[in-house]
Amino acid sequence: MLPSPDPTLAVDDAHLPAAAKLDRCIVLLDGLFRSVRKDSAARPQVSLEKQFSAAKLVVTYVGPQLAVDDLRTLQALLAIASDAVEHDPPAGDRTSRAPLILELSYRRLGQVAGHSSAGSGPVTRRLEASVARLCEGVLSRRDGRATLAVGEPLLSHVEPGDAGLRRAGLRVRLHPELARAARAGRRGSHYLQLSMTEVRLLKGESARLIHHRLCHLNRGEELEHGLDTLVSYLSGVESSALTRHQWRHGAERVREAIEELVRVLGWGVSDAGVNAQGVPKFLIHRPA
Repeated sequence: MLPSPDPTLAVDDAHLPAAAKLDRCIVLLDGLFRSVRKDSAARPQVSLEKQFSAAKLVVTYVGPQLAVDDLRTLQALLAIASDAVEHDPPAGDRTSRAPLILELSYRRLGQVAGHSSAGSGPVTRRLEASVARLCEGVLSRRDGRATLAVGEPLLSHVEPGDAGLRRAGLRVRLHPELARAARAGRRGSHYLQLSMTEVRLLKGESARLIHHRLCHLNRGEELEHGLDTLVSYLSGVESSALTRHQWRHGAERVREAIEELVRVLGWGVSDAGVNAQGVPKFLIHRPA
């Protein structure tokens, strides 16, 4: 049962959100988002698990394989939520456990995600399919003592509780951990901030996946990353598990992604030698 008053957030259509707050698990769960063939009729079901030893946290995901379209959709929804709670103090209360519900049009969702023809039939159908997959995917977390948000889907469709509510194209409730990240505000150091301004400039799928995984880099920071690590960001598995052909293809995609980050976003990427196994390393710098 929904709490009263209705927790639906008002979405401001006048501007595009500049950033989204993300739960670290959404960013660091290997294989959650991958490139998928455009002609794939159906997505395979996957079961993913990652243990974060420092926090004694285990995160699992069960559901359809999510692709880059789904990543864009989720990033846009989280950006809209993060932006909306700043203008709604009760909904933005960091201690609140009330559901966080968004009501918006698919046109607005497409605009925030960076689709050039937002509101068109093809884009709306892509967004509808993406939202449907996100509603099928179940994310759970346990910290060794208890399980949090057991069996909660990333998104849940919500029917209007009041006949007088504006009938939007989309009304969804966020997974509790995603809602917690949106409510974290600027002081939420446990969460990661993603630049939606940068997201909307990117075009390539590989660049989007790499950029998503590198959002832990704050402005003005730099960090070394091995080519094998970057390849695993795209493949969703440890690079050692790839065939030689898969490794070479992944390395080529990484270099294309790096080129786009440099050319489009102005990021700095320089050679940083090789690791003990002779694999190239890169120093990646995000401009201030």
